[in-house]
Amino acid sequence: MAGVTIAASNVSGVSAGSKQQYQFALIALTSLFFMWGFLTCLNDILIPYLKNLFELNYAQAMLVQFCFFGLVGSTPQQVKDGK
Repeated sequence: MAGVTIAASNVSGVSAGSKQQYQFALIALTSLFFMWGFLTCLNDILIPYLKNLFELNYAQAMLVQFCFFGLVGSTPQQVKDGK
């Protein structure tokens, strides 16, 4: 440890160019998170209207949510498999 000097600019380990890339990734991920949340809430709002419009019973109307969350649950596996 004696005689070892570290430049102050290298302490953070992140250059200015990569900070810009991380900032874009963070903004994109945050935006997608809130859009996904909005779609999930919108799903709850649309179910009563779809139920009346298509004359669905309660079980058939809940299949809309089942399919939505089934798709959401299977998306990571599809991305992993490259489909």
